[in-house]
Amino acid sequence: MEQSQLLAHCGSSKITREELKVIPAPAGSATHQPLPHFEIVGALVETLSFRQISVVREEYAVTGDGMKMFGVLDLETTFDGCRFSIGVRNSNDKSMRLALTVGYRVLVCDNMAFPGDFTPVLAKHTKHISLVDILSVGVDRVQRNFEPIRNKWTRGRGRVCRTIPRNWSSTGHLWRASSQPETLGPARSQRVFQPSCRGVYSANPLESDSTFSRAFSR
Repeated sequence: MEQSQLLAHCGSSKITREELKVIPAPAGSATHQPLPHFEIVGALVETLSFRQISVVREEYAVTGDGMKMFGVLDLETTFDGCRFSIGVRNSNDKSMRLALTVGYRVLVCDNMAFPGDFTPVLAKHTKHISLVDILSVGVDRVQRNFEPIRNKWTRGRGRVCRTIPRNWSSTGHLWRASSQPETLGPARSQRVFQPSCRGVYSANPLESDSTFSRAFSR
């Protein structure tokens, strides 16, 4: 079963949840309210537990100045060999909002990559921000979207990624009703019909579609 990924290679380093405790939040202002990273993670895990959702794996990273935090949490909720995950990030230097992303697999990187199936939380650090309220609403959205994500995955698995559209020939020509066939050329034809990338034959339909598209666009 694949896990979510946390990449720390742009000046941040991985730490444990307990180590987040020693990272202080800076003083706030009249318009900006910093949030301690440890409190965010603790409130998120607690909110999940209130809804009978347990965390089976967690990973965190912070920048050298402690201002930005990135994390991934794998949940016990699974389906068809996949596991739901939550990505979280926060900053106390006004560079980005508090955000959550959720999906059957998420990627969080300190270069600001933050893909998931949807983003239930995207909140500014305003003076009157309520962490409990924000995470409560966010986790409710997460729970409500488990079934749509599961259905999306199930529909995707039903597609056969190796199938060649009917208007393609096995020699790499695109037949059009009103014109002569358009050739792809030997190099592009080989990438499309005889790919070396494992992703085209992957069980993950999203990965397969992406690989096919990259091969055709070159």
